[in-house]
Amino acid sequence: MRGRRTARAARVNRRRVQAVSGTLQSCGCAVLYQLISLLGAAIVLVGFAGLQTGRLDREGFWFNVLNLVGSIFLFWVAVHDRRAGFIALEAIWAVFSLIPLAVRRRVA
Repeated sequence: MRGRRTARAARVNRRRVQAVSGTLQSCGCAVLYQLISLLGAAIVLVGFAGLQTGRLDREGFWFNVLNLVGSIFLFWVAVHDRRAGFIALEAIWAVFSLIPLAVRRRVA
């Protein structure tokens, strides 16, 4: 009887740890989400590096596309990991990247 209680308590504790540690740890997809977040960060950093080296313009098409795509990847991972601060950051980043693209399209 005692063995059953101990096993049940261990299962309950494991579920609590998974709930606290977030969805990425409990779904078994942690490596995939890490790769997606690294890809998103790399895309944003490519745009930033292009801006810093003078190869991209702040209002240029490619700079804003890189920022938009990278922020969408990072937003997706933040939503799945339930990180409110990062969700807000990436959503706002994507909106700021969309504005010059929308203005450019309207002008063209």
